[in-house]
Amino acid sequence: MNIFMIRTPLYVVNAGYVGYGWAKVDFSQYQDTKALSDAFKQHYPAGVGRKTKNIERFFNLKKGDIVLVPSSKSVSIGEVQGKKTFNPEWTKDNAGNLVSVDFYKVDGRVLKIARSDFSGQLGSRLKVRTAIANFNEFKDEINRIIDSIKKTREVYRHSSYFSEQVELAEQKFKEELLQSIRQETIWLKDGGRGLEELIREMLEIDGYQAKIKAKNQSSDIADIDIEAQKVDRFSKTYLLIQAKHHRGETNGHGLKQLIAYKDKDDDVDCQKWLITTAKVSDENKQLAEQHNINIMEGEELVDWIYESIPRLSEKTKQALGIMEIPSLLK
Repeated sequence: MNIFMIRTPLYVVNAGYVGYGWAKVDFSQYQDTKALSDAFKQHYPAGVGRKTKNIERFFNLKKGDIVLVPSSKSVSIGEVQGKKTFNPEWTKDNAGNLVSVDFYKVDGRVLKIARSDFSGQLGSRLKVRTAIANFNEFKDEINRIIDSIKKTREVYRHSSYFSEQVELAEQKFKEELLQSIRQETIWLKDGGRGLEELIREMLEIDGYQAKIKAKNQSSDIADIDIEAQKVDRFSKTYLLIQAKHHRGETNGHGLKQLIAYKDKDDDVDCQKWLITTAKVSDENKQLAEQHNINIMEGEELVDWIYESIPRLSEKTKQALGIMEIPSLLK
């Protein structure tokens, strides 16, 4: 038995699956990793970079494995049943390839285990950004939690229902906020400047010194919108960011701007980021990986905004159309 953390949309979990991306390859059509690898070479000739291990982990999920699916305030736990299928409608959320999972439930609803019920070490590990991660090191703790669920499932009823309703409300809010940002029905400044100022403010909330760069910095394509740095006793983090306020899909232009940009200080390692309100194609994600560029798409950007709300300025919250009003659980 192996244990994996797999990031999967809530609606996929409620349907009894974990999902993964790679829309051009239907995992259910292949019997082994060799055949799957050949299919990837055909459909993704530029390669998949460091994603190979995660692809194999997902493909090799087998009956009896345990999966943890984290959400904002809780974790769903289930036992893999192993049936592979493909849903093209879910590829938009990087969840088209599916493996069936029997999630622990109460009153017919997927049980939500509060993050606070996990040890600090496991809780910190759940924050890892990767889509799939091996959690075998936490096998003893997770088995104890599963035993507790089986014996005292009723104890979790109220907290699980509360977590589920909070997360559904959060999800609805995030979807509406992202739609408003993409369609520009909010009050951020036009021309991408408003998005740049929002990102700068959130970077400063996270402890960075950040500034928006002047336009037309060079005569060629090289360009960044924001640079930021954070220095502490042990490390220095330096960020170079291209921000794109787009609907639909962001093309490769921002990546090319980052690829061409050379920082003056060759002694400092920097992270290059493309942050967009839209989606990024698999091909452009591969291009980004080849050049060690990180990507933050619209959904992850909205997650960041949501986490930042308590410390955003009132002016910024008004520009985003955010009202903070308590709600009652019904």
